[in-house]
Amino acid sequence: MTLQHDALPRSVGRIRATLDRGGSVYGTGFLVTPTRVLTCAHCLRGPAGEKAAQGNISFTQARDASEVPFQVVFERFDPDVGLDIAVLELARQVEGTACLPLSGEDLAERPDWRSFGHPLSIERAPLWLGGTVDGSIARRAAGTDGWLLSLHVDGDPAPLEGMSGAPVLTERGVVGVVSHQLYRRVAPDGGGKPSVSPAFAKAFAVPTRLLQSIPSFLRSIAGSSRVFLAYRRKEPEATFVAELQRALQGAGHEAFVDLDIKVGEDWARRIQTTLERADVFVPVLTSESLESQMLLQEVRIAYARWRQTGRPILLPVRDPALEALPFEFDTYLGRLQYAPWRGEQDTPGAVRAIMAAIGHQAVEPGAPQAPAAPPSLPQADFQRIRMSAGALPPGDLFYLERPVDADAYDRMGSETFVLTMLSPSGFGKTSLALRLRQRCEDEGRPVLLINFRSFGRLPKDDGENRGYVTFLNDLARVFCKGLKLPLPTQPLESPPDFEEVLMMALEDMPRLVLILDGVDRVIERPYAEEFFSSIRSWIDDVRLSCSFVLCIATEPSDLMTDIKRSPFNIDKGPIELDTFAPGDIAIVAERASFRLGAAQVDLLHQATGGHPALTRQALAYVLAPGKGKPSAPPTPAEIRDRVAFLHEQCGSLTGPFSMSLKALLSRIESIPPQLPDQPKLVSVMRKIVHNRTLSPAEARAAAALVTLGLVRAEGRPTPRFVALNLAYAQFFGALT
Repeated sequence: MTLQHDALPRSVGRIRATLDRGGSVYGTGFLVTPTRVLTCAHCLRGPAGEKAAQGNISFTQARDASEVPFQVVFERFDPDVGLDIAVLELARQVEGTACLPLSGEDLAERPDWRSFGHPLSIERAPLWLGGTVDGSIARRAAGTDGWLLSLHVDGDPAPLEGMSGAPVLTERGVVGVVSHQLYRRVAPDGGGKPSVSPAFAKAFAVPTRLLQSIPSFLRSIAGSSRVFLAYRRKEPEATFVAELQRALQGAGHEAFVDLDIKVGEDWARRIQTTLERADVFVPVLTSESLESQMLLQEVRIAYARWRQTGRPILLPVRDPALEALPFEFDTYLGRLQYAPWRGEQDTPGAVRAIMAAIGHQAVEPGAPQAPAAPPSLPQADFQRIRMSAGALPPGDLFYLERPVDADAYDRMGSETFVLTMLSPSGFGKTSLALRLRQRCEDEGRPVLLINFRSFGRLPKDDGENRGYVTFLNDLARVFCKGLKLPLPTQPLESPPDFEEVLMMALEDMPRLVLILDGVDRVIERPYAEEFFSSIRSWIDDVRLSCSFVLCIATEPSDLMTDIKRSPFNIDKGPIELDTFAPGDIAIVAERASFRLGAAQVDLLHQATGGHPALTRQALAYVLAPGKGKPSAPPTPAEIRDRVAFLHEQCGSLTGPFSMSLKALLSRIESIPPQLPDQPKLVSVMRKIVHNRTLSPAEARAAAALVTLGLVRAEGRPTPRFVALNLAYAQFFGALT
């Protein structure tokens, strides 16, 4: 739901309808086309049933939040069959808004849903809402095809008056429109007038499946669009595009192809002008067309235009046999649902899909936007973000809590537990480990954090297990010093000796929590499996009431060959720390007292891929003091120019990430091959960036690049590897 979720708040507006007899009524509505809003009919009716034919709507999360006049173009109010719906036509398009797709598919069992709306209580507006869809049919009238969706609402079940008309958004799109909530009357203690409160944390919605069966409704949300068709001017694409153009023109749309350019006309200027006017951009992506620089340039222009204005909508047609897109195409179009087309046999279906998307609702990539940072959040001096490199200590304003934080805290509630945290370097494992240590200290629980990255070069094994014993002696010294225990009087002679040290410590401090960070370093040594097996034996030993937090970047299956002896297969498995979402970037900037625009956030997220450490580095550059003013914040113009420069030069050795990229290259080149046939990681990274097929040995090496946070693996069981961000793609793509 990520892209649609990001677009959700920008699609929703607050309705103020003017009743025919005077007065106003309020509600929520959301865009299904750039100028058509879906809401509930009862939001346009007064207490005596009087109707409203016009009013104003404001999109509070868009760049233009001013009120826009509307006219009611469709209204049906028949609660017995579940119809409570209206369509509004806006006087103009609103800059920075988004449209949501309607879904008529059958619902999966109890899917999650999200919504955003404007309850009448000012202190609660605007409001995020969510839960699960309890049932696809909650109500049916005899002899009709009507029904209502039953929704379970998470969190505060307070009356949601004013939320009527908000979208019910799942991964498949909008499946319903919030219509009402179940209430019951509650008599207050001691008598008096009964109050109204929800009977359950439950609401109901008009399902879009019902709406899409009503021709008059579909006509009400359709409109004429200007469509730009981008393709390779060869067969079979040319025939398909001609068929699509005829269908679009027959439905009243304008459809432009480059054959429409007249002799003597400036081709480049006409393309630019037409794309600036276009409402919809339809690129046809095949293995041949992806080699066209002309198509790539058109995609660039369309995407840049959408980023600035929210138009045109991007609706790709794509050969489903394409396993991957070249990086730049993937950056602009890879996240979007597409109409599948392989050839003539798929033409009717692809034409219907594009017509449906344009005629009923426009699906666009969601511009990065998330709920604003909590209003009570203290604001930091803008220069402090420069100090947020590396692990962030507890209380640091620039640390963002993620869902995995709550999961980690929950797992720590047991007397003994084993928690594995998995993520590449720089994703925040150590920062979270510091918070887990703080939680233990706050609860009076003994805790020790040992970071193996501080051990220096780990001893090798000399064939008689002495390397492992040397390592355990080093570990015992760190262990005893950290817990302020006496050091062993004699050097440890065998692995079981360390268990004795551990048992002695637990006699004085039961329920000890041992946090081991950077345990991947141990995998470089021949005694790695024996060490991890020892941890498993300590966990299984009923005499040892010790809990473990293990911070790793390597997949647990790569650390242990025998899963029965592995400490990583206990409890619920590892919790995985992910990259930042676009909205997270906006929140970090706000904590430095800056509000970035949606387009600026989008550029920063493309450059960094949401890599947490790289994101903070990018913001430190963008939000640095103004030129020649070491104590003054940057101006909006300086921020805009820096964001543009960073996006353009993020992978360059003359750009803001140059030092990090040099260090990264040096680190990769210094990693020795684990297997005799393993290729160099740099060459594998270059092949991934250029979208070339990997050999089995190269695919195995690519797993190391995932561990390093350079690439991500998509799909199973045979994953496709892609660069994590634009910076890495540019940098490694330019290496020779």
